[in-house]
Amino acid sequence: MLNINIGLFLAHLIVTDNKIDIKTNRILIDFLKSEGDICSEEFQEINNIIENNDNAQPLSQALKRLNDNGSTHDKETALSIGLTLCLHKGFLTASEIKFFENSRKTLGVSKKTFFQLKKEIERGIDETAIANLALERKQNELKQFGYILPLNKLINKYEIDEHAIKKSEAMMKDRAYSSAISFNKKIGKSDIKFAEPIIREHIKELHNLQTNVNLLTSELKNVKNKELETTKSLIEASENLQSQIYDVVKQREDSIDMFLKKIENSADYFTISFLGKTKAGKSTLHAVLSGKGKEAIGVGRQRTTRNNRVYSWEGLRVIDTPGIGAPHGQSDEDIAKSILDESDLICYVLKNDSIQEKEFEFLSMIKERNKPIVILLNIKSNLSTPARLRKFLRNPDDIYERKDEKSIEGHLNRIRTYARKHYSNDIFDIIPVHLYAALLSQDTTNSEDERRILFDGSRLAQFENTIKQSIVSEGYIRKSQTILNGCLNPLIESEKLIHHHLNLFKSINEDFNKFQQDSTKKFDYLKEKYCKQIERTIDKEFLKIEEEISHFSNSNYGKSKGIIESKWKSLLKDIGFEDGLNNSLEKIQLEYNEEVQEYLSEMIENMKFADLLLQQKISKSSPGVFDFRRMFGYLSAGLGVASAVALFFSGPWGWGLAAVSMLTGLVKFLFKSKKQKIQEAISSLSSSLKKGTKQQKENMKKQAIDSFLSRHAQISRETNDFQQGMISTLNSTIDILSRSLNSIKMQQDSLNKAYAYRLMRALMNNRKPVNLTLNEHNIDELIDKVERDFGKEIVIYTQKQVDTSKLEYISKVIQENIKVYSIQT
Repeated sequence: MLNINIGLFLAHLIVTDNKIDIKTNRILIDFLKSEGDICSEEFQEINNIIENNDNAQPLSQALKRLNDNGSTHDKETALSIGLTLCLHKGFLTASEIKFFENSRKTLGVSKKTFFQLKKEIERGIDETAIANLALERKQNELKQFGYILPLNKLINKYEIDEHAIKKSEAMMKDRAYSSAISFNKKIGKSDIKFAEPIIREHIKELHNLQTNVNLLTSELKNVKNKELETTKSLIEASENLQSQIYDVVKQREDSIDMFLKKIENSADYFTISFLGKTKAGKSTLHAVLSGKGKEAIGVGRQRTTRNNRVYSWEGLRVIDTPGIGAPHGQSDEDIAKSILDESDLICYVLKNDSIQEKEFEFLSMIKERNKPIVILLNIKSNLSTPARLRKFLRNPDDIYERKDEKSIEGHLNRIRTYARKHYSNDIFDIIPVHLYAALLSQDTTNSEDERRILFDGSRLAQFENTIKQSIVSEGYIRKSQTILNGCLNPLIESEKLIHHHLNLFKSINEDFNKFQQDSTKKFDYLKEKYCKQIERTIDKEFLKIEEEISHFSNSNYGKSKGIIESKWKSLLKDIGFEDGLNNSLEKIQLEYNEEVQEYLSEMIENMKFADLLLQQKISKSSPGVFDFRRMFGYLSAGLGVASAVALFFSGPWGWGLAAVSMLTGLVKFLFKSKKQKIQEAISSLSSSLKKGTKQQKENMKKQAIDSFLSRHAQISRETNDFQQGMISTLNSTIDILSRSLNSIKMQQDSLNKAYAYRLMRALMNNRKPVNLTLNEHNIDELIDKVERDFGKEIVIYTQKQVDTSKLEYISKVIQENIKVYSIQT
């Protein structure tokens, strides 16, 4: 018998993509009741998972329980039953594939064993196959597959029961639906066959982008002077870009792959999704459309699940969402993303007693995906008492004809005003319906006349006709809109992403070019400024010596060389020449260092990173957005160039000692003869000291300035080399991004032309059947080019003369303005 651990595993499986297929859910519960040894408390654990309750056991814990407590037979049985439940619809969704792969690994089931199980399920297990297993397999394997036979019988029973629904009990059951849905499915398959290679090519282009960036990094690493700080900085920048490109490509590839699986699955159905605030009437709408009445929702019962519920009728699928703003439910954005791509039509449900602009903000997200909508205005009035019901039966049109502030017309005007703001247009149907009256019309306790009045008074027929027309007359257009426009969405997202960052790179490149020009002026200015400062500083410090020469000569003219030399050294020390020179030159060095560092920092700070990042339309935190601060993060350390600033001078102490040494050496050759007259000696000593000091001052200026200029030229060259290298790297990156962008635009153009072809065939074919074939040759014969403002306007240039009388009608179908121009010559 099946145990609770298998039951919990299967419960997680059927809600893995936040959608509950109602039929699959009922099949699972009935199967567990008949084949399982599970008590009522354990069934509540299963129900908590299905309803996504707060106390639901997480998947990780359910897998751990099955792994720790289950035998190999239990694990393979769980996988086999799960595969049967999923594959009865003909395919595995992307989320189901991921679920099985993760579960297989956690449960320790080999890939070979899993695919063998899958192969058996796909082959079909019947009585003959079960009998053959006795000869082919061990007993535990026979027991494992023995569960599949009753499960398949239960699935078949539900399929038969679904087919047995009477035509009068469900709106979606007549020959026109069957024919239209079959044809729409063929259109969808043809469109996918055309679009999928383009999407695959798009993924390939993203990989090309990644490859080209990798090559750029490799080229930088192979340069001769790769040990230079500037080259290291450029390599680091390129490696950061390389890492970010990888993240972007991986994220885009995963999302596109999930998207492809979703639309491939959706091609088998025409899908209508009900969206709206919680308690707006979505579940009631499903109940009356399916013909299942109150039993489908329960009288007065609140919504119990936070997942999307999926109902299917022979190729028609309805997705009922928990509701925008549902307590503890998904965010509006999560709900939308989970169902929009696979929806052919959005039915947006509003209540007439709570129309607020906030409800319409959600429409902007629907419009971004270019999804058509129909708005159902659920008229709320109390029919729960006999008196109120009798009043409605006497005059069911009263609520539609009233002219007060709560009139239907007032609601419609408000809806269109809000829709124009958040949906770009209001070219869609708004249908007032009294859903509760429609629900009561299916209650057999009411008389046949009362049920007829209730149904007519509900005006559900108008909504039904709109849905019928959406499927029967317009379904193939909507299906192409889902597939071809849907495939455009990931391309548009990639285009926006690459275009956004291409503009950033171009802006950064402009900054580097500007700073390169400014750098020449800046370093010329610094050279002139600090050469003058060095000269002035040396002049100032030597002036202290020059002012003491006369006094020193008078006081020491007759003394020995040794004494004079000693006195001279003492003089230099007393007047603070050495300390003064050292301090002054050190101050110049610090000022120079600070000014260079400030300039280099300013160069980065003025790169507009902060402003550009703030202006991004794409959130910095969203996947796929380059982090430019991370990419250029090394620049905050001074570009690897400013570290050389400390070496620009040999050091002020060295300069001071050199000056003392040279001046002391000068003293030695100044003494000529002790026998000369005192005045001559004084004059000679003074003159020689002045001359020697002057010469030494000039020598020191030259030495200091030459040393400064050498180091200054070095940092100027390093900065210029870095800027040149960065400009070259940016140019290469811009070229790579531009080529990728052009390829993506060409891919978009192919899909836009295919979509335009479908629209043109709809315009041209009044009675002729729509051509299923979609290929480049047929498209190019009819469509010359397409200009598109996605979701707002499509301009088609065609090779044919076209009757444009249906343009307004087709525009309303796709809810996008269409213009057609013939370019025949």
